[in-house]
Amino acid sequence: MDGLAGFGSPPWLPLSVRRAQAAEERAEAQEARESARALAERVGARRAADLAMIASEADGRGEYVDPVAMAVGSVAGHSLADALESAQARWERDDARAEIEARKRGEPLAFVGALEDPATRSGPAMTATRRAIEKASERFTAAVAARREAERRRGELERVMPQLAPPHWSAGRNRHTSRSYR
Repeated sequence: MDGLAGFGSPPWLPLSVRRAQAAEERAEAQEARESARALAERVGARRAADLAMIASEADGRGEYVDPVAMAVGSVAGHSLADALESAQARWERDDARAEIEARKRGEPLAFVGALEDPATRSGPAMTATRRAIEKASERFTAAVAARREAERRRGELERVMPQLAPPHWSAGRNRHTSRSYR
């Protein structure tokens, strides 16, 4: 090893190969710079969008947000519970406003968004694949239940008639048969 590993091309390579490697390294460096620049732009755009959202939410809550604090990034966020609570309050204000407007116009109040009982909702469409999976699952569950029932009955018979029980020395030889009654 001549100590040049990772530091350019070794001098024993032909000049054309060294030039091609240098051109490739320059292209990769340019691509890395462009990628870093694009990432910085995406991060900046995302930060600007986040700050705009924070300002609009604070405005919706009736709070004042200092522009300098937003620019510095020292605006305190809100927990999920706070966000849900403020959304609930906003929905209630909107509902109350809509109710007042409906009464002014003399219209009956229409409750929008009535939740139906989950049991009455229609399920997702039954596809052929889903139907096949459910049938296979039902067959498997039925086979397991039948095998357990057969093993339970065999155990009852062996307790009544001990001569039907396998000899003690064969325990463990038939690993494919499991007896849950022991």
